[in-house]
Amino acid sequence: MSTHSATSSLTTSTAANEPSHSGRSMPLALPLFGIAVTLVATIALVFWTGTPEPSPTAETERLPILAARDVFFEDQADGSVRVVDAKLKRQVEIIAPASNGFLRGAVRGLVRERKRQSIGPEIPFTIAALATGRVVLRDAATAREIDLATFGSTNVEVFARLLPISPATAKP
Repeated sequence: MSTHSATSSLTTSTAANEPSHSGRSMPLALPLFGIAVTLVATIALVFWTGTPEPSPTAETERLPILAARDVFFEDQADGSVRVVDAKLKRQVEIIAPASNGFLRGAVRGLVRERKRQSIGPEIPFTIAALATGRVVLRDAATAREIDLATFGSTNVEVFARLLPISPATAKP
């Protein structure tokens, strides 16, 4: 009988030390958990989709421009890219096949965004040398802009040579 009473007192003491799930702490924890999950999901959604930032194009459009040219980049059958002045309708340069990977990649990225937005090639791109010394490639069709200095002076020069005058010799 002593064995039975020891087991029963052990069961009773263990049950007495455990928190009761029938108390008020469980119903309060459930709404708090729901609020926490909603808050985390909202924050994750904001970071995942991004918050709207001012367009770099809007910021730099107000800066003085030393030199600019509106151009079309036309893929040719031989793999070259023909650069055409949009206003004068004349060829500025031919980019040889398998050369100028940076220029091709930058333009390809802007064209991809145009296709994503169902925008055709009718609107030219703009290469602009700003008074700050920066050279940018703009796409007015998508409001995208690439600050070419981010990719180094060699890549800036690839686009700067397509300008009507050298940004180094231009005066503000």
